[in-house]
Amino acid sequence: MVRQTRSEGKSIRIVVTGPTWIAIDNVLRKLPGRLKPNEALLVRLKSTEAGDAGIDPVLLPYVVANTPSDGSYGQMMAHLDASQTVIVGATAQQIGRLMRSHGGEVGLFDYLLIDEASQMDVAYATVAMSSLVGGASVTVVGDDLQMAPIHPIDPPVGSEHLVGSIYDFFKHYRRGQTNDAGESRGLTPVMLDRSYRSNREIVEFVETTGYEKLTAEFPDLRTLVTPPFSAERPEHLAAGLAWSPAMAEILNPEHPLVAVVHSDRYSSQRNDSEAALVTSLVASLAGRLVNPETDQPFDPKTFFEKGIGIVTPHRAQQAAVIECLIAALDPDEQTADAIVRAVDTVERFQGQEKTVMFASFGLGDGDQIATEEEFLYNLNRFNVVVSRAKTKMVVVLSRRVADYLPKDIKALRHSRLLKNFVYGFLRTGSTFSVAGLEDLGECELRVR
Repeated sequence: MVRQTRSEGKSIRIVVTGPTWIAIDNVLRKLPGRLKPNEALLVRLKSTEAGDAGIDPVLLPYVVANTPSDGSYGQMMAHLDASQTVIVGATAQQIGRLMRSHGGEVGLFDYLLIDEASQMDVAYATVAMSSLVGGASVTVVGDDLQMAPIHPIDPPVGSEHLVGSIYDFFKHYRRGQTNDAGESRGLTPVMLDRSYRSNREIVEFVETTGYEKLTAEFPDLRTLVTPPFSAERPEHLAAGLAWSPAMAEILNPEHPLVAVVHSDRYSSQRNDSEAALVTSLVASLAGRLVNPETDQPFDPKTFFEKGIGIVTPHRAQQAAVIECLIAALDPDEQTADAIVRAVDTVERFQGQEKTVMFASFGLGDGDQIATEEEFLYNLNRFNVVVSRAKTKMVVVLSRRVADYLPKDIKALRHSRLLKNFVYGFLRTGSTFSVAGLEDLGECELRVR
């Protein structure tokens, strides 16, 4: 778009937003390597109270505090006021603050891109749209098969799209209306049918969730480890961490999709043995997982920033995994912060991508599973879990979670995705147990 307008002798002012900074930064961080010198002014806004922790290092040279006292703020505003080509990334809150500082009456941008639009509600999107000039264009990029915005109460029946996500709003916008020629005035979504993130096996499973004709641009992408794993316990693995020869098979790069189904029957939102198993697997990859950008193993901090992601349904299990990782790895302060950000709930993980992903359900108690069936088996939630991985996805769960039949008909239909993953899409590998993690009982390894 920048180059097209330049070729026409014009300029364009672009604003990129989304429900989280993670979603915004995922778009922005690819631009420095693609923009030519002096092609556009790139700005990543931040609040005046925020530090630089958590911002991708690639974007640090472009960070501007959203206040006139920041030295680079004036340059940004000069570009905007002069209608020069500029790309600004900001949350809706920061866009609103920018507009208030500017007077709020005259638009600043010609084009708005909303990424992860299925998770951004209409109210926040409206704030971002208030920054547009007359005749501006808007593109929303989203996926209604993934997580929607979280609201404290259900919306009125029939009005879900008015208070839900901005993606859903535009999907229903002017639906049923026709022009004078009898043609629909509604908007037809354009399906992007090529994944630039994941390998063939992951994409083939994601396709079964409702993405027709989805293909992988890099079908043979594999997890790179050096040296390769063997059945022998890794020399660098801390003495207190569990190991089993089966773990080498779990981490085998030729198995992009893995499920570990254990026999726990009592855990309720937190399973320390499951957290310990995930920690052993992650620690085994530490210092061996290769960063494809450098062809060298990830350094400890980047290992968790780009290499590893761990999702859990509950904060109790999130805390268990974080505690176990920090105790086992004894990281420095920066790496510890990266660990905390790398372990999160599904809702907060949407928009991220990692080389290797783990999911730890942390549940075995039948009554607790029954209480949370609608939450646990939400189709969109598990869809997010699997689609974050580039080369490998490992799901650790109890047999009770895998086998449970929800009583709610909607939850029952949604549970087919998890069941299909474990028992349909994956093939049986072997059974094993892990010394020191007897609470898990006999485990079944299923792979593809």
